[in-house]
Amino acid sequence: MSLDISKLAPDAEGYLCLPDTGGRVVFHVCDPAKNFLCGKEMCRGAGGGEDEGEIGFCSCTMEAAFRKEGTRLFHKRLNDEGYYGREYIEEVGGDA
Repeated sequence: MSLDISKLAPDAEGYLCLPDTGGRVVFHVCDPAKNFLCGKEMCRGAGGGEDEGEIGFCSCTMEAAFRKEGTRLFHKRLNDEGYYGREYIEEVGGDA
């Protein structure tokens, strides 16, 4: 899914949505070792972790192929504090 992230916009409920369909974007925790498309200039996961104390802004991808093993899918939703938080998706069938 090659998509210009600057074209994503929140819907009425605050979820980031695709510009062409209006569907909610599914995000994955990024595994920087798999993600050959990212320049990693703002990557939080390059240090091997994904905790909030690690330096960097980005820790996710929209590309399922770059998903870190054992992590959950999520949507990003604008909260009352003015930033996008994660809202985890319940996976059905165990195969996402």
